[in-house]
Amino acid sequence: MKAGGAYVALDASLPRERLAYMLADSGAALVLAGRAEAALLGDTPGVACLVPDDAALARHGDGDMPPRCHPDSLAYIIYTSGSTGRPKGTLNLHRGPCNRIDAMQRQFGLCAADVVLQKTPLTFDVSVWELFWTLGRGATLALAAPEAHKDPAWLAHAIRHHGVTVIHFVPSMLHMFLAGRARGPFPTLRYLMTSGEALSVELQERCISGFPGVELINHYGPTEAGIEVSWWRFNAVRADRLVPIGAPIANVRLHILDADDRPAPVGVTGELHIAGIQVGEGYLNQPALTAERFVTREVMGRRERLYRTGDRARWLPDGQIAYVGRLDNQVKLFGVRVELGDIESHVRAQPQVADAVVAVYGEHAAQRLACYVVAADEPEDEAAFVATLRAALAQCLPANLLQSCVFMPLAALPLSPNGKVDRQALPAPLAAPAARRTVAQPDSALAGALRALWSRHLQLAPDAISVHDNFFEIGGNSLLSIALQTDIKDSLGRDIAVTDIFRHPTIAQLCRHLGAADAAAPALAAAAAPDPGRRAGAMARALQARSRSAPGR
Repeated sequence: MKAGGAYVALDASLPRERLAYMLADSGAALVLAGRAEAALLGDTPGVACLVPDDAALARHGDGDMPPRCHPDSLAYIIYTSGSTGRPKGTLNLHRGPCNRIDAMQRQFGLCAADVVLQKTPLTFDVSVWELFWTLGRGATLALAAPEAHKDPAWLAHAIRHHGVTVIHFVPSMLHMFLAGRARGPFPTLRYLMTSGEALSVELQERCISGFPGVELINHYGPTEAGIEVSWWRFNAVRADRLVPIGAPIANVRLHILDADDRPAPVGVTGELHIAGIQVGEGYLNQPALTAERFVTREVMGRRERLYRTGDRARWLPDGQIAYVGRLDNQVKLFGVRVELGDIESHVRAQPQVADAVVAVYGEHAAQRLACYVVAADEPEDEAAFVATLRAALAQCLPANLLQSCVFMPLAALPLSPNGKVDRQALPAPLAAPAARRTVAQPDSALAGALRALWSRHLQLAPDAISVHDNFFEIGGNSLLSIALQTDIKDSLGRDIAVTDIFRHPTIAQLCRHLGAADAAAPALAAAAAPDPGRRAGAMARALQARSRSAPGR
């Protein structure tokens, strides 16, 4: 940034093919990476890889370089899911995030005594204000250890241990934080902010009771418009029990337009459009898509460049905006934007597949994807067919999408009278496959108890769950694994880590793991009630920021 360049955040967990595409599409000249990540990238043509150890930093000192960027310089490119099967790079100039950070400062007044917990992956734009708002005001930045943001006990300990005053949650993760018995008090916490998904009134009520004295702020904003563009304080439940996305921040204008691009009256649903300083430059190397989504219109006598969000919304009588839903097949899964067409195109490209459709179902942490697949030739073994399909898709789709996706083979997709897929007629996921396979039964009390917990969290009948089923292949995901870990700890007295569920994802494997742990430490099973701070204390040492005493309010 100091040199006038832009950064592109990469997620090392993505398939190598997807990373290579993003590097080639962005034209990145240099990659900064750890040794393991550098090895993952291999020799990518035209890209130099720098592992920033002490020797490398000594060779690449910046001296006294003056800043070369200006408000209309490109600041960063963040890739989001694309409906064509390729991620699309969103372009944001410095003026957008700078306005966002300046508006946050005027609203919330961060000072040197504040501590912000930076836990959002750099591939999501909330990380921009977590980093630059904090450092720009001389506050303390506490960096979460990798994957630690998914552990409620660790987060609760980190808030207390570091005197955190500002924290951000995606609503689904906030739901798990509260469900994970991560209770307060949190005396140093000043602001709890949410964005990335719709916030339900039920979760709002739990926050009000769970965080007394803390300012609760709900934000809204797409990656294409410099992080968030609206905000609403949700410390009190409205009489209409709506949870608005709020009103626009400074230097941003929000318009709700009908199908003829006319302003929709109060209470009438239309498409939400964003205007003002935070509207980005469009999509990298995709002029047609940019022209479709970034348009110039005359609204209320003023000609402006607008970003069409694809979100349906309506004005409320008090000037707030209520989010209604999407106009297309884009969904949010744990705060991550997912184009269902992205997954469908990759599935249909497999030679063993004739057709496929992807849908989302469930709520909160139980939300997941269902991929209904029509095979090119009727498979003799459905389990083998699904396993082969998963293995092929792992080469091109992010792991989090595959983990959250249940595959269900069908003889044919249900169609409406006009020949389109009738999504309402799709069968309940897992019901049919469970009836056509052998379900291995538990052979111990521990296995039976684990199956009962799986049944509760996956919302499946116990008899439909085999002890050899992979938790993440029958509907489990990272957030549900947190809830499962908490229940195993509370109900069975077994102190396991969330990573144990990833390493031993079947009931049979987890039983063997717990048996081995019992053999190595016989006293473990008879230990007193588990201490939720014990493992969190160990993980807290991984924080990469200075520890300090709790600041004053």
